[in-house]
Amino acid sequence: MSELARLDFPPVRNGIDYLASVVEHFDENEWAVEPCDLKCAVLHLQAAAEVLLKARLLREHWSLAFQDPDERNSKKGDFMNCGGAAPQ
Repeated sequence: MSELARLDFPPVRNGIDYLASVVEHFDENEWAVEPCDLKCAVLHLQAAAEVLLKARLLREHWSLAFQDPDERNSKKGDFMNCGGAAPQ
């Protein structure tokens, strides 16, 4: 597999990876969850939800992924996505 193929993270695959990470942070053989594992699980769950929802918006129409579709061609790269954050 080439280096470029290993660095290809389409949104849905990326979202699924985040969800898998959430599950991994909760070991079914342990009764208590460490605070760091809980923190990582919550952060990855939020990231998964955001990425997967944005992927769904893109399937409907590309303009839904931007806060202001007219700024999508910004050469400076300072446009905002639909969540109000810089593109990921």
